[in-house]
This record gives sequence, C-alpha cells and structure tokens, in this order.
Amino acid sequence: YINNKEPKLSKQNVIPILISAEFLVIKRLIDESITFITTNLSEVSQVPIDMNCLSSSIVKRLADSVSLEKLVS
Repeated sequence: YINNKEPKLSKQNVIPILISAEFLVIKRLIDESITFITTNLSEVSQVPIDMNCLSSSIVKRLADSVSLEKLVS
C-alpha cells in the first residue's frame, strides 16, 4: 500500500494486517481484510492467533458481515 503494492492476504496474515490497517487508518485495506475474513471464515478461525487486539468497531463490522447461515456451516 505504501509503494502501491497490494498485500497478499492469507489466513495466517489477515488478522495482523487488519490490526495494522486499523491503526494506520487504511480504510481500503480494512475493508479488504474484513471481506477476506468473512469469505474464508472457517479457515481464518482455525489459525491460532490472539484476536483480542481487534477493536470493538472491527468486531462489530465482522459480526455485521457474517450471515447466520455462514456461522452454522
């Protein structure tokens, strides 16, 4: 993003990138990270990473982005 390079999001790096993007207020990267997480929720949720660093606003956005059907499956 700094040098016009797109980060390659993966299940291992998406949470740290999301935390950094929020800290640096990079809205587009926050949006892309949230979309990646909601699309790949089952894989991302299995990665052993502490998600306590996520702000309440990000957690709310994630909750609003995930459907009940996605949580059940």
